Amino acid sequence: MHHDARSEAIQAAQSLPARGAGDGGHAAPAGGTDEIECLPADGEVPAPSAVTVTTDCPPVPDAQAKKPPSSRRRKDTIAKKIDLVRQPDADVSTLPPAQISSLAQALGLPSPPADALSDAQAAASTARAVAHRLQGLRFDDVFTKYERIREMQRIKDSALVKGASSEQRRLLQDLAVKTHLWLREHEAVDPVTQRKKVEVSVYFDGIPDRADNQVKRIFQGGIGDVYRNACKAGQVVADILRTRAASASAPDVEIVRVCGLSLGGGSAQMFSKALQGHIALDKPPSLILLDPTLLSRAQARHAAKEAVLVAPEREAQGLIITLDYDKKPRRNLVDSLRYLGYQSEGLVRLALGLKSDDGFESQPPKPSESKTFGRFLGYHSNRHQYENALLRFAGSARPPDGAPSPSFS
Repeated sequence: MHHDARSEAIQAAQSLPARGAGDGGHAAPAGGTDEIECLPADGEVPAPSAVTVTTDCPPVPDAQAKKPPSSRRRKDTIAKKIDLVRQPDADVSTLPPAQISSLAQALGLPSPPADALSDAQAAASTARAVAHRLQGLRFDDVFTKYERIREMQRIKDSALVKGASSEQRRLLQDLAVKTHLWLREHEAVDPVTQRKKVEVSVYFDGIPDRADNQVKRIFQGGIGDVYRNACKAGQVVADILRTRAASASAPDVEIVRVCGLSLGGGSAQMFSKALQGHIALDKPPSLILLDPTLLSRAQARHAAKEAVLVAPEREAQGLIITLDYDKKPRRNLVDSLRYLGYQSEGLVRLALGLKSDDGFESQPPKPSESKTFGRFLGYHSNRHQYENALLRFAGSARPPDGAPSPSFS
């Protein structure tokens, strides 16, 4: 897909050398293997509609300009980036207390202040909670080829829609297909109340219908149909949760994770903002973003436009996970978007390192092969690389007391 719009900012970004030599890799799958490309495989990056270029600073879209500092803002006490690219064997239990606290806050988990984590027992408990939440990610049957009929049936059979109206269910199914929303559920026991519940995880992949048009709209500063539908899906889920609360037969459910890869990371942010803007949740879902597209201020405003509630303010509202291979480093999507002026305000970034056997079938990790977008994506598309890096970082920690031992598959 070729886009006619271009700008000096995009040309400057494309002329930058990649962080490492070469653009080798393997392509997104025709269906059902292990890679997902977030952007169209062919064509040129469409230009932002409002980008100012100067000679001494990176271009910053007007919509992305930072808000003036507010005297009411709390002092920034969280670690904005935890860089473990050169320490691929590091795990969460080895991090300094301040970084463990930042991860817990980013995942929406209860966490004592960082200085309280100087106590070894408190730090270990918080590290286990972080590891457990990350271990619960299920990559075994998401981020592959989206099977429309199968995913619609999953929603129909889900505990989430028990007690909801048929109209609400059908609307959620329709929006899921348009955004490539994957709904996954897992039975669990609440460690405090000992009541059975169903944990719900929502995933968005990076190649929904009209993805090429969505990418163009993103770079032009617009909203796009995919993001609009992700917002609608968040509102529908909020409506379903309210409806089913009145049903005595509906099982207890908790939305514990909203996860998105690439373009799906933008959808996940829109969904999460819309969901929490329409229903007060006892526990906010963890927002986990795998090298995501970042939202413009206009897009974030759209997600909150019809909100009836103001979500509780948190220093950290989500976690970005990026990958890199120290032997052959590449610039990832988040870095590329930040160069163009997009911000990751309120998101903590965890940069994990890859090892020589982290690729598909224990092969060396490979970056995106896309001729046009490969230099913007880095080690972005292979879900096995995320699985392996996360297993090292979180898989070795035992779960919190009372929680079942989870796995990535």
